[in-house]
Amino acid sequence: MKRVKLVVVLFMVVAMLASIPAAMGHENGGDGFTDVKPGSDPNPINLNSQGLVSIALGGYNGVDGTNLSTINLTTLQVHFDTNGSPEAFVPVLRYSFEDVVNASTPTVPGNVTPVSGADGYMDLVVKVEVQALVDAGLWKPDDGVLAMNLVYDLNSGEFVESPDDQVRIIDNTNMGQANANAVKKNKNK
Repeated sequence: MKRVKLVVVLFMVVAMLASIPAAMGHENGGDGFTDVKPGSDPNPINLNSQGLVSIALGGYNGVDGTNLSTINLTTLQVHFDTNGSPEAFVPVLRYSFEDVVNASTPTVPGNVTPVSGADGYMDLVVKVEVQALVDAGLWKPDDGVLAMNLVYDLNSGEFVESPDDQVRIIDNTNMGQANANAVKKNKNK
């Protein structure tokens, strides 16, 4: 009798673990999509900013953006091309799971820039310091637009690169100083 109960309990635990991705809204696996500065378009980043940038790996039905059992969260990095140098890979400062973008029905996979809010599916949101990006080689191309994405390893060891999102690079020293003053003021509170 004890053996039967143990088998039933083990079966239930395995069934629950297998259902976690579906409960999070992710059923078929995949790489998600990238949304730099969720809720913003055209995703401006000021090279002189002293703040943080949020980048979301969007989850939607059929794309696994946030399944903790598959992503090795310690390997998350922001990726972009530098000006004449090798590619840059910048470790993230922190991450969270939030429902910040609506990507339930992306119109063009790999070229999605959702700006609306929640869709009921959790998204992986990372924060990175702008100056860490600049120190790694973030630059302003002639057209002012640069592609950026997230890279990470799955727990299986497989390397994953999310689709790019277009970022508008701004080099405004006045905005950077205002941002630095605001950060300094908030630290003193």
